[in-house]
Amino acid sequence: MNEELKFAQKISHALDHGNDDLDPKLASRLHAARMAALDHQRQPVAVFSLAGIGHLTADFFRSSFVPAILAFALIIGAAGTLYVDDLMQADENEELDSALLSDELPINAYLDDGFQIWVNASSPSSD
Repeated sequence: MNEELKFAQKISHALDHGNDDLDPKLASRLHAARMAALDHQRQPVAVFSLAGIGHLTADFFRSSFVPAILAFALIIGAAGTLYVDDLMQADENEELDSALLSDELPINAYLDDGFQIWVNASSPSSD
């Protein structure tokens, strides 16, 4: 980068030094051509901008953080799915517990392994 800057300075110095030897009419034509070129260069670009925030976000999303952002979004989505699944499972367990507690069965029936298998087999979610 330093070498490019030095080279650009040398070119600029050589061009500035050559300006002294130019005909004033030619110098004014070159100046007009340069101004026309600069006017064409400064065309407005439609960019979302909120007092500079738009440029910051555009630069951020164009950077190398895009894969990290996508991975973070994937992790958040997976965590949200697991959370909703846990809530649904808790609702199912609550319904099953309510149904079991409302029946008039002895406590030993709840402790029997065969009874637990029967509850799992006859629950509405297994149909």
